[in-house]
Amino acid sequence: MTQLLSFMTGLVLALLVAGCGGAVGVAGGVGSGGSGVAEGTVSGFGSVLIDGVAYGDAQALVEREGESGVAEAKLGQRVRITHTLNQASSILVLPQFLGAASTNADAQGEFTLLGQRVRIVNATNTSLAPTVFEGLSQVRAGDALEVHGMWSREGGQWLMLASRIEKLLSLPDTVLLTAPVRSRSADRLWLDDAQGTELRAAELPASVQAGSLVRARLSPDAFSPSTSFLLAQSVADANLQAAGDQGLSLNAVVTSSDGPSSRVRVQGLDVRLPEGWAGAAPAAGTQVQLQLKRQGGEWVASSLTEQTQQDQPSVQLKGTLDWTPNASTLQLRGTTVSLPSTALTEGCQGLPAKAEVYVTVKARRDTPGQLPVATRVECSMALPEGGVQEATGLLQALQAGSVQVLVRGAVLTLQRTDRSLLAPIDWTSRLGRSVEIEYQRTGGVLVLRKLKPN
Repeated sequence: MTQLLSFMTGLVLALLVAGCGGAVGVAGGVGSGGSGVAEGTVSGFGSVLIDGVAYGDAQALVEREGESGVAEAKLGQRVRITHTLNQASSILVLPQFLGAASTNADAQGEFTLLGQRVRIVNATNTSLAPTVFEGLSQVRAGDALEVHGMWSREGGQWLMLASRIEKLLSLPDTVLLTAPVRSRSADRLWLDDAQGTELRAAELPASVQAGSLVRARLSPDAFSPSTSFLLAQSVADANLQAAGDQGLSLNAVVTSSDGPSSRVRVQGLDVRLPEGWAGAAPAAGTQVQLQLKRQGGEWVASSLTEQTQQDQPSVQLKGTLDWTPNASTLQLRGTTVSLPSTALTEGCQGLPAKAEVYVTVKARRDTPGQLPVATRVECSMALPEGGVQEATGLLQALQAGSVQVLVRGAVLTLQRTDRSLLAPIDWTSRLGRSVEIEYQRTGGVLVLRKLKPN
């Protein structure tokens, strides 16, 4: 009876989440439910989707690793989610690199950034979704970039398979380098790159050893050709951590495989294959979806699924927006997609301009530098309770606990919380000017999610 009640409670919660645009999905061998940590690539919003699985994000605090303040999750980013019954309590954005490219991207889409190899994934790849670009159409030497992705290994060398590359307005004061470790001696690390780069810092975590991933923050001057080693301002263990009884869902690429011992290494973790695993261990370079648990001090896979390009989830977006008839693009949840008329279903036909419409979009990612292309768009004039709504209006007031915006002739009062994202600008001079808002209606209260200048 206890087990039955537990199951029914979880089912009811899942149905409630589905009703407010946060449906729990399963794709590419990923399980759902339970409590734990999930790390992977953002594939959509409405809640937030990680490799095709939806996690309710209404109560989630979004932050960037190593930085303060509320952040924003974007398509193609690598993130780490802490959740209970697929309801996220925190979303941690995990950029792998922040720095300047030192080479142009070559014909294979490879370039060098902070001494590490990065590869742009294109549509000819047989297992991965193409890289998301923002602010650029190609990578050139000197570009200030933020890079997300997964570590792989090819020809005996490590490389980052980029899931997202965003061009920054300028090079940050502190650059970010994530890299695998070849060896350690006391307070020195040698990175497992072609140069065997030496990395030093005033303090190194004891957990960082050969095979680990490290995340180092450095001054851009640290990469001067005259220096024989990199001096980091700080070094952190970049390997994924979880509490003793937490499950871990991980989407990553196998970097080494040991069939006789039934082990693989993924994203810096040494993992024992599931009990009774039949056949050869997945080869290095294979993308896999893993469900893991800590047992006796080691990571053990309860399931492992090899991924192909056909397994890659489509881009999925859900939310409410002001409808624009005959538009060639659609912007929803911070993502712009190309909108061919053939993708519009019957419910999207003949809608009046500026009508509030709840939209569900599926799209495919074709080529880096090009917008995702919508393959199916469904529209409804019925707005779900708790669904994310987007609008443009005029900023009327900004206070510690609330924001007022004039939208469609009416003033909306939006409640600010510690999870509300405000663009980092001087808002005192923005009264009366156009802004973009994202909010949720919960029990008659409008809760602000995002405020940006239009």
